[in-house]
Amino acid sequence: MLNAGLRACRYHFDPMRAGHDLEAAIAEHEQRIRALPCEEAVALDDEGRVLLTKRGVGPTVTFTAAEAERMRGAAVFTHNHPAGNSFSPQDVSLACTLEFGELRVVTVQWTHILRPGPAGWGEKDWSRLDEAGQRAFLAVTDEFREAIQRRRLSISEANAEFWHRVWERVAVAEGLDYERFVGEQTDAD
Repeated sequence: MLNAGLRACRYHFDPMRAGHDLEAAIAEHEQRIRALPCEEAVALDDEGRVLLTKRGVGPTVTFTAAEAERMRGAAVFTHNHPAGNSFSPQDVSLACTLEFGELRVVTVQWTHILRPGPAGWGEKDWSRLDEAGQRAFLAVTDEFREAIQRRRLSISEANAEFWHRVWERVAVAEGLDYERFVGEQTDAD
């Protein structure tokens, strides 16, 4: 459901506050969705106004063509992953196709952020990133398989870390900005 009431009445735009408003909006939405049992997505403009918010069913959320167009060019697209993983290939494909300024995913434990390189990204970039992702997927699979066999890594640890390690490699190979840090949870969560 679109939250039309969030910052809808704005009488004066102060460009010095735009970044602050966006940061505050990101923090507010990520705190709310971080521990949800189903996936929810929020797209924000550069002033922190909601372009679209949508709750999925279980671990996925899908968008209609009209919803996708409403999100096109969003400054930030953030969502949660109830299973605790980093970005899926579908997340990054969506970010390229709709040219998001920043892609974010939050889990109970982590916040993951992916930004395009200096040239930005677009739909044409997805095939290159997908190929790099497939190479990283195979390499991380081999490394994790060996670590599990040698009992240096449990299966649950491998599952939790897998996509993070894939996107770390893709970012280095393709000049993306990827980071992960411990997510914040308040006492209200």
